[in-house]
Amino acid sequence: METTSDDFYRSDTEEILRDTSGSGGRRKMFQCSFCRKGLSSKQNLKEHEFTHTGELPYVCKTPGCGLRFRQGSVLSAHKRIHGIIDKYVEQDRFKWIKVTLM
Repeated sequence: METTSDDFYRSDTEEILRDTSGSGGRRKMFQCSFCRKGLSSKQNLKEHEFTHTGELPYVCKTPGCGLRFRQGSVLSAHKRIHGIIDKYVEQDRFKWIKVTLM
């Protein structure tokens, strides 16, 4: 099958590719400038590109923690752990647990 100028549209970070599902429609794809992988959103592209750069921009701000993550969703899941720990530390039966900050 021959590719024509109507089949593809490119800009710096996004590309509209022919839908290979056979429906004849088009879907928006964002393409990684490092490996050319297509992703479904700018946020997914941004977080995917961190795998190439090694950047870990999402930082846990809980005192004494400071863990860093590539994806914001992983940071959000991690922050729930702090909430669970705080909940148990505040219960009377766990008053013997002493949390120390480094």
